[in-house]
Amino acid sequence: MSDVNKRLVQQLTELGRYEAMTHPRDQVISSSDAVNHPSHYHPDSIEVIDVIEAWDLSFNLGNVVKYIARCEHKENKRQDLEKALFYLTREVEKLDS
Repeated sequence: MSDVNKRLVQQLTELGRYEAMTHPRDQVISSSDAVNHPSHYHPDSIEVIDVIEAWDLSFNLGNVVKYIARCEHKENKRQDLEKALFYLTREVEKLDS
């Protein structure tokens, strides 16, 4: 396991969310909670917010990861990819200013 993956596992464990990575999602959380756990939030039992927090990403980079990770599970893939590009562009512009 790479150092990055070890860090993610450690941080998800500290957040109390590592179990979601190792158990089928229907055993961990109910998909009926449309506010906290909509089905597109955890298609592979790992919620994007957990990864963003574990990696300590900025607002812009967190949104890039969020929109890319979820685009395959939503109706308008292109729109989500454009949103990801919007936030990535903002992050690059911050570096240039």
